[in-house]
Amino acid sequence: MGLSETILAAMIGAFATVMTAVFQLFLAFRRSKAESKPKRSAVRSSLSVFVIILASAVAGFGYAELRAERAREDTRSLREELAQQREALGSMLRALPRDMEGMLTLATSRSPLVAGSAESMATISACSAQPPAFGNTPVACAERDAQRVAVCAVVPVQAAVQEVQLFARATDSTAAWDQSRVAFGQDAGGLRFVDSPFEIARDEQGKAICANVANWNAERAHTVRLVVLYTPSLNPTVSASAATASASAAP
Repeated sequence: MGLSETILAAMIGAFATVMTAVFQLFLAFRRSKAESKPKRSAVRSSLSVFVIILASAVAGFGYAELRAERAREDTRSLREELAQQREALGSMLRALPRDMEGMLTLATSRSPLVAGSAESMATISACSAQPPAFGNTPVACAERDAQRVAVCAVVPVQAAVQEVQLFARATDSTAAWDQSRVAFGQDAGGLRFVDSPFEIARDEQGKAICANVANWNAERAHTVRLVVLYTPSLNPTVSASAATASASAAP
């Protein structure tokens, strides 16, 4: 069985005391032999030394037991405190799933977690010539006869739209999209984005940001691209005018 440091220190002190007393006893016996004293005096001295030894041993053992008892009391107090903390932590962990579920539901219903972007692409075929009104010559496509489609990108319902970027290029073009950016109202070779961006309710999680495209080019089809940049917001306001101004600033 291992001994604590306090008990070991007490034992060492008691052993030193005992050895000192034994040494004193040895010296007393030698003096008693050297001097011509009665035996009664020698016995009395021996008895005194023995009492000192016994008292030292008892005191050392008592002190060690006292320190050990204090250490046991501290250990019991620490165990009781740890048990109380463990019980409190268990109660918190048991209640955590319900609270966490409520927090996640609240966060999901209020706001997206991070800013992001959404995009959509569409291909619009070339405009078909109108049948002749008189004679045999078909009437060429004009802007009033243009095909009109809406291109939409879906974003989280709580997103605040920061920018709407527009791109258009011929379907057979190899130009990079960065070189094909256009603005609302800009003629892109018989095609243009008209009006302003608008919002369409989709469901509880998302909404669609859309833009109308008119194509009256009778020679080639076009591919258009809509990119919506958004940020999280607890009180989103989809500002069509702001998006239009941002898109109109494109080169």
